[in-house]
Amino acid sequence: MKTISLKRILLIFSIIFLIVAVGNLIIGYRSNSPEFDSVPIAVSSIILITGSITYFFESIQNPNITFIYSKPSFWVVVGIMIYFSGTFFLFLQYDNLSQQERVNFWIINMICFVLKNIFFSISFTLKPENQQTLNVDEYYFNKLE
Repeated sequence: MKTISLKRILLIFSIIFLIVAVGNLIIGYRSNSPEFDSVPIAVSSIILITGSITYFFESIQNPNITFIYSKPSFWVVVGIMIYFSGTFFLFLQYDNLSQQERVNFWIINMICFVLKNIFFSISFTLKPENQQTLNVDEYYFNKLE
């Protein structure tokens, strides 16, 4: 029941992001400004962080026992969480930063980007046969034997 409402909230956030992104493209196209606009990135960060938390919440609510780290989707979500939570406040404050602070910003951004790609690489190297799912009853029955 809760997951349906969470999915609806994510859908609403996604629609808001789409409206902001299209509006930003139209405004940026008309102004011919090469400026970095941090608002759409901050909105997408909120949406992706919320979606990642929803994924982890649903994984915890799942009654099947799996090693969550054996799923490629886990590593992708961890990479997304690290990148967007590591750069979220930097993107929000980008317009208020001095030139030297902007250089430091890009260093932090690249560190988070590399970490994200490392976690994505881990997800690509996992084999599908590592993704075993056991029912809770089967797990306990096998432990008793």
